[in-house]
Amino acid sequence: MKLEEICVDLEWAKKLKDVGFPQDSLCWYVYSDHPSINSHGKYSLVSHTPSDEMLDISAPTAEKILKELPKFIITDNIKYRFFVEYNAGLDATYCGYRCMEKDNMFMPLYDRIVENSHLCLPFADIYCFLKEEGLLEETMNKKETLSELIGIALGEASMCWSESPKGIFDSGEAIKIQKKLINDIERLNNIETNKKD
Repeated sequence: MKLEEICVDLEWAKKLKDVGFPQDSLCWYVYSDHPSINSHGKYSLVSHTPSDEMLDISAPTAEKILKELPKFIITDNIKYRFFVEYNAGLDATYCGYRCMEKDNMFMPLYDRIVENSHLCLPFADIYCFLKEEGLLEETMNKKETLSELIGIALGEASMCWSESPKGIFDSGEAIKIQKKLINDIERLNNIETNKKD
């Protein structure tokens, strides 16, 4: 597989660098003004750490960018979940952040159509959007409660199927399970505390 097929293109590599994406990928766009270099006067995509005489821009893969994207974004007290899904009816793949509202309708924060199964470009687009809007820092600065962590775990567990389940997700039942689990944890904590006393 060619590096161009797994890394962001030069335009997105520059955008990622401009917004502060970590410059520590395995692949790089290098530009050298050294006359002995074959690629003199232009950028080349290489799979090694550039030497000092080269001006370099990190060229991350989809996997690398995905590691920098949070599973959830919290803004205006609304939690949006990261997703990548294939719509067989439209023969299209989508990715971005969405939340499920009480009326069981998806509300997108930001989503992208994936073209040619090349995930690194829309991932780069989403990362730049989050940085430019300040949403990445906003989410990282929020402290999640036990209740929220349990809710996240339940949401992730509900998607542990070999094929995506069909039908309407009953968020009311999910909340009941979440509350029961929290009560059970608090009850067990009280029992352990009483034993120590």
